[in-house]
Amino acid sequence: MNCGLFLFLATLIAFQNVMATNAKKYYLLEQEEKTNPYLKEIYKQIDKLEKFKIRHSAAFTIGPNYYSDDRIPIVAEMYDIYSTISRIEDHYKYLKAYETFKFENDTLLNLAKAQVITSERENLQAVEHLHLKLFGTEDVIGQLASGNQMFQDYTCRTPQSPQLYLYMLYEQYVLVELKAHALIEWSWMMLRKFGQGGSIEDENRSRDAYKRRTPTTLPKIKQLMSRADRSVWRCDPREHEVRVTYEEVTRLLQGYIENEVDLNSDGSCSRGCAYYKSTKSEGCFDNKFCSEQPKCSGGVYDCRYVESNMKICQAASNQNRRYDFIQYESGRVYGKGGSCHTWLNKANSWNRWIFQECSYCLCLCDDQGVESDRYFNLRPVIADVERNR
Repeated sequence: MNCGLFLFLATLIAFQNVMATNAKKYYLLEQEEKTNPYLKEIYKQIDKLEKFKIRHSAAFTIGPNYYSDDRIPIVAEMYDIYSTISRIEDHYKYLKAYETFKFENDTLLNLAKAQVITSERENLQAVEHLHLKLFGTEDVIGQLASGNQMFQDYTCRTPQSPQLYLYMLYEQYVLVELKAHALIEWSWMMLRKFGQGGSIEDENRSRDAYKRRTPTTLPKIKQLMSRADRSVWRCDPREHEVRVTYEEVTRLLQGYIENEVDLNSDGSCSRGCAYYKSTKSEGCFDNKFCSEQPKCSGGVYDCRYVESNMKICQAASNQNRRYDFIQYESGRVYGKGGSCHTWLNKANSWNRWIFQECSYCLCLCDDQGVESDRYFNLRPVIADVERNR
């Protein structure tokens, strides 16, 4: 994992601990009409982390319907964790709205009391609950690290490696810790402002809890990530779309019906189809079937005789194929067969003099042109592994 991102988070945690230690100094400077500078710095760090926030599910928890698989025991734990995270994030949104717009004092006080005073003490308890779930006795983060090796056929359903998932979850945890801490600090400040309680001792206890939780998380996540799988799998989509999920090689070595009389310059029918391993279309004798189809302007290869008489369903002009199907007199069909939605031509071999048959051959047409995409880029594409790409 990118060392720069780890360094940023490690520096952030160190900053948080220093700020929590010195918060009493900031409190002495606080004025009712100004935002606490300690809070302002927390907001600034939250804004930095918000730019990187992406939430995905652990690869092995994704079921065949592309939703979390409830049959896997840890999925219920993850629902609980994400529910706690969402609740803290919602309260933080309310806080930022209160900072921007004017609200009644009762509204502000109700939010503040919900965080630190009322029986729920929502974020004081919620963030402790989150830490215990992920890094405490339940060690959900450890289960995720080992569980990512399970059900490998599911790993293509999340656009990240197991290692990256651990990092993103950790980054989200750091972010929600900051948001909860900002809510608690704001709540104490608001309660003092309106004379509703909130002693320095209460504040110090919440700051001490914050300092107790944060230093242990980074070593734990680094140790887990060092052995986590870094593979990313991209599997086939449910529905393919040309030029979005795949590219076609078009009009390369297509099946092509041509009479042998047109495969040589002297108009002979004496050699048979198998003779023409590499040739080209030399003309259009008597304007027969050759005049009803687009000519192969490139090379004609590997011709063979199948049967004398056939019906040919030609493809629409906007398709990449020449024919929808070829149906021989015996009933043999090349292609899907059925009814022809364009136009159906007959191509019947004929006799020249008594014993010589001018047969229709099934060949391969290599016709280069603007409608034929036939190249692969063989230049090397190299990942920058030094930067973990």
